[in-house]
Amino acid sequence: MKALTHEEKIELMRKYHKKIRTGFNFHIKGEIPSRIIDNALEKFAFGMDRTTVIGFYDTSLKKNGRSGYIFTDEKVYYLETLEKPKKLWYSDIESTEIFDGEKKDSDRGLRFHLTDGESIEWRSCLINKTPLTGFFSELTENDKQVRSEKNALIEARVRALYECEPSDEACALSKYFETGEKCIEACFDEDGEFILLHDGRPGIIEVPRDMYDDAVKSLRYMIISGRTGAFSDADKAESLVRRGLFTYEQAKNIALSDKVWDISYDEETGGVETSCPMGLSALTALALCFWDDDTAAFSAGKREEAPKDAFDADNASKSVAKSDAARAALGLSDEMISILGMGASAAISGTLGGEGTGSGASFVKNAAEALKSDLLSTALVFSLIGTFDVVNIARGRISKGQFLRNIANTGAAAAGGAAGMMGGAAVGTAILPGAGTVIGGIIGSLAAGGAAGKAADLVTGALLEDDAKDMLNIIEQVFLKLASEHLLCKKEAEKAADGLREKLGGGVLKDMFAAPNRRGFASELILPEIEEEVFKRKRIELR
Repeated sequence: MKALTHEEKIELMRKYHKKIRTGFNFHIKGEIPSRIIDNALEKFAFGMDRTTVIGFYDTSLKKNGRSGYIFTDEKVYYLETLEKPKKLWYSDIESTEIFDGEKKDSDRGLRFHLTDGESIEWRSCLINKTPLTGFFSELTENDKQVRSEKNALIEARVRALYECEPSDEACALSKYFETGEKCIEACFDEDGEFILLHDGRPGIIEVPRDMYDDAVKSLRYMIISGRTGAFSDADKAESLVRRGLFTYEQAKNIALSDKVWDISYDEETGGVETSCPMGLSALTALALCFWDDDTAAFSAGKREEAPKDAFDADNASKSVAKSDAARAALGLSDEMISILGMGASAAISGTLGGEGTGSGASFVKNAAEALKSDLLSTALVFSLIGTFDVVNIARGRISKGQFLRNIANTGAAAAGGAAGMMGGAAVGTAILPGAGTVIGGIIGSLAAGGAAGKAADLVTGALLEDDAKDMLNIIEQVFLKLASEHLLCKKEAEKAADGLREKLGGGVLKDMFAAPNRRGFASELILPEIEEEVFKRKRIELR
């Protein structure tokens, strides 16, 4: 079975939208005014890729798109009265349940039972629940079947990794240690003999990506020193060492998560171990494909070319080029850039009467194109995990404006709806004591009239020149580092970023500024969000 295409999802939305609405405007893709999408992006659909939208149920009284439900290919962004902006991923939905069935449809509740055991309830009287259930049922049933096929194929590939003979050229001795020298030292047995294959040939040694150069030097030195016995050709040292797809820290985190039965961490030696004949890279790459939710890319590509050759960077990149995985990788780049605030500084500086340095769209396009070309050069793209390593190439074009504005808008909206002037002043004090208290009070007083977003722009425009900018720069750098080290996929990274955004209210930035170790502070702030996503991964076992 193939995943529903974007166009098919639009038609599915068209099938239900008139029954879902209760009197407000429900726009289908192709009929949505751009201005209301702009307002939604500013108000609650942070980081959304507008090209993925299939429908927008606009529940704002002024029909300006500042509240409602935006349905996209993968998830729904929504903002209900007096609530914070939220998201619901279709792939997280296990089942749906309507409650308060004795009431009219719009007054009933809809409960989503999620795959992680949690549940979400929609109680808004502005949306009919029965047709909405029908839409979600059709959408998620297709997604479940495609994901089941994908996972079955990946599990078959995992089994195939263990069926090869030790003498196969692709086989490797995985030696993942914290230094290149330790990686090579681990290639000697208890008697100090260099480990050879059964026919007397040296085994291919797979080492962490960041330890490769050091490992080659160490092996060359040991050969010259005569430690490798009969094998004495130092010129072949480079050909005996294979650069793994993952760093030592990435492999260690995979092992510590205990989500792959045959990858473990030895506390005594600091080594990451696996018995997989094809090496740790192959097994880890397949695990990442298993955890990734991108069923559309899987369905569109040649599924028989799923990364059975994950250990071979050239073969993997060729397979990617033949499928839609390249497009999917580019989309991931766009989304993560948006989440983390790349571009959009023009909107902030414009609020203050200044001139922007360029449009947010152009920043995203340029950075994404650069990411695309880099991603296609490595097999990591097949698992859609390479973004964080290469995002640094666009570092000079990162603006914290959008990220700051998102934080301030969220805080301002909540404060205005809950406590007016007092709540706004509290938010302002937390972000920037003194001047922030006054300006925050203004935000709170204007929120009820719909001006909170504009007032928040004034605050964030001022903050761009203050210490908050430096704090957010550190937070972003630490986030990228930790996300890379834990090999987060697209959805995991976005969820972690959303959880982080929720934490950045209150006095967090002020506390961070006062902390003796700001990077350590940021790490303690971010790591729980990332570990929560890693914890949700399903464990992979060889059956």
